[in-house]
Order: sequence, then C-alpha cells, then structure tokens
Amino acid sequence: MEFKEMSLEELEALRTAISEEIARRKQGKMVLYTHDCKDAARHHLGKYKHWAKLIKSVDVTKTNGYAFGGEFLKVTDEHMVPEGSVIVEVCGDDIVAYRMTSDGAEVISKAKTNAMSSLIQEVAKAL
Repeated sequence: MEFKEMSLEELEALRTAISEEIARRKQGKMVLYTHDCKDAARHHLGKYKHWAKLIKSVDVTKTNGYAFGGEFLKVTDEHMVPEGSVIVEVCGDDIVAYRMTSDGAEVISKAKTNAMSSLIQEVAKAL
C-alpha cells in the first residue's frame, strides 16, 4: 500500500478497521454463557441464593465467595464471554466452577458453599 497517495478519509477508515481488528484478535472468540437457573421460576430464583461471576483473580487465603475477583453476571441474562474464561456460579448451597469452551461449559469443580476450599484451589490453578 502506498499511504502517501491515500486521502485523509481513506487513512482514517483504514486506521479504524485496523483498530477494530486488533481489538477483536485480543479479545478472541466469544462464547455464550447462561446460568443453569436462567429460566427458573421466580419462586426458585427468590427462594435460593443465586450469583455468577466471570473470574479474573482468586485469593486462596479466603474460604468463601469473597475469594473470587471479577465481574458479576446477571443470572437471568445471556452473556457473551471470552472462550477459555472461568465462571463460578451459585444456586442455593451448590457452587460450580466452569471453563467456557466452544462446546459449552466444562466443569472444573463442584462443591457446597460451606465447604469450598478445594474448589477455590482448583479455580486458582485453572486461571
């Protein structure tokens, strides 16, 4: 390409296209995540504790949900997350950690919310 022969508008369009492509490549492939209870009845959602988090960090010195740093995901919505990301979700007394793949959610570990030290260790290894 001969940049000196291009107009300012053509250069700006090229810069925008390059920036968008760089961002797409950094982000990687996106996959769909939904909480297991997404379509549950309001009674179920109101009766039991529910949360999901896209995990960015893990504090292995903690033994509860505060061990997980990241972004909360609304349990009644669909979310596009980067392939390979780790998500932890809670329904009542159950907690499950997933790795998101192009084929769906792959279970890393499961536990009860009152005994999740080993799950926290497994999630830390998975990051």
